[in-house]
Amino acid sequence: MSSISSLDPAFYPTPAALVTFNGPQGKTCLLPSPWMGIVWCDPPLLTLAFRHGCAARPLMQKASRFVVNLPPDSLLDSSPLIHWLMTKNPDMESAPGLTPWQDRFMAVAAIEECPVQLVCDQTEVNSRYGQDVLSGRVTALYANKSPLPLAEPLDFGRYTVARR
Repeated sequence: MSSISSLDPAFYPTPAALVTFNGPQGKTCLLPSPWMGIVWCDPPLLTLAFRHGCAARPLMQKASRFVVNLPPDSLLDSSPLIHWLMTKNPDMESAPGLTPWQDRFMAVAAIEECPVQLVCDQTEVNSRYGQDVLSGRVTALYANKSPLPLAEPLDFGRYTVARR
């Protein structure tokens, strides 16, 4: 009989995305999003969901830009990081095993350990179906710290599969 780890995804689901945005006093805030959906590919629009009543909602509403960091499984297998994500501390500086990274064109720090980043302009934060929902327009795409052109409709599947 196999033993079940206390961090088994059945008990602690791993996030689909790690969202970074600028909080008060210039600190980078980090929130895990359990769900990310594609709204439209041209222009590229996406939606992320968070637990309703999330303590960081007021911070998100003040942010005009955010970065969707797509984490590899190896990062999400980190016990200290998963435990930290379950706390309600949105300050990225205290997150174990994460390094802030910023390109000169990004207004928000991304996560260096994530191979794909989608830089978004926020359009709105709403509450729907018991979730806080953040919507944004993708303005830049980075893969392995290199900017990629957004000249054609964005193929989200190409980048979400490549992250694993």
